[in-house]
Amino acid sequence: MQEFDDYKKYIFVGGGTMAERLYPQTETENRKLVKVVDFFDDEKRAVSEFHGIKIKHVDECVDDLINPNCAIVVAINGFQAKKVIEEQLIGYIDALNRVYIANPYTTLRPCVINKDFSSEQRIEVHDKRYDEVYNLLKKNDVKSSRIFNLLRNSKTYDNIFDTFEIVSYSSIKEDYEFEEDYFTSCYFNSKKHKKDATIFDCGAYIGDSIEKICDSIPESNIFYYAFEPVKNNAEQIKNNSLFGKLCKELYVYEFGIGENNEKLKFDCGGDGENQDNGRFCLNENTNFVTELEIKSIDSLDISINGQLYIKMDIEGAELGALKGARNTIQKYRPCMAICVYHRKNDLIDIPLFINSIVENYNYYLRGGFHTILWAIPKELDS
Repeated sequence: MQEFDDYKKYIFVGGGTMAERLYPQTETENRKLVKVVDFFDDEKRAVSEFHGIKIKHVDECVDDLINPNCAIVVAINGFQAKKVIEEQLIGYIDALNRVYIANPYTTLRPCVINKDFSSEQRIEVHDKRYDEVYNLLKKNDVKSSRIFNLLRNSKTYDNIFDTFEIVSYSSIKEDYEFEEDYFTSCYFNSKKHKKDATIFDCGAYIGDSIEKICDSIPESNIFYYAFEPVKNNAEQIKNNSLFGKLCKELYVYEFGIGENNEKLKFDCGGDGENQDNGRFCLNENTNFVTELEIKSIDSLDISINGQLYIKMDIEGAELGALKGARNTIQKYRPCMAICVYHRKNDLIDIPLFINSIVENYNYYLRGGFHTILWAIPKELDS
């Protein structure tokens, strides 16, 4: 299989934001973009050209797509990449060995780049702490150790102008998770579980994970606590009638989860309306910063019914929130699904912290566009 650098010509599938991020490194003196294609009709296409090249439907560029001397770069958001490649693009090419994508294995995604995160110093990859985490993972799951090594050897993003690495799709497709996996593919030992389950969904957003989490766990009576500090998002959870049917009880709290009880600055992201990529910040210079209430899990007066599950996707506040849940974790031994992709060292700091406060846990890593650590008590792991 040729390396991307060996090609003199390449095609972009997609001509939007991802293409712009890739273009500074794909376009060189010795390698030129020859076509930009997508799967839209002209009237449905958001933009008509990319750097002076007219964007065309793939049907118009079949000869270019089957050219063995031309690389194909899928310049599309990571969540959509697999569907585009394996359900649409595959019908136009003879094999996947010329298909490349932006490397999904990184500890810092561009949607959360800010001054606070970019100023952090990444732990050097030869540091022994990497080996400690690797050893935690390899005990139970070969896939987790492979994903960890891909993450360990990937670059991070230190500023908004950094580009992505380009990797062959074939080299990562077996381990790349194209969706957020909060327990979805975890095999619990259902015989050891109780009838009831209590779920702490920290960073519930609009409830987009509620149905999958409820379907993934073996308990039948679910007491669901959704913590979402952004009011508009919390209201959408409250107004969704499906969620009430999935749970025995559903509670929505309009505050975030952190290490302490306090108010923190929160950048809502984008134009202030698209609040799925907001993050906590120190002194971001933006018009869309607000103060949100934060509480620690240990300070909550909540009864735990049956087995406790904790999911955290809180934009880089995960480690602090775990520290604020130390007593709860030690007392109830929850199953945990914790995002470890927001900050440069979460991949190391989070599993090592959990391992320092509780014993007899198994650890798994599911990586891709979003990388998630599972920490499962050994007695519940099948």
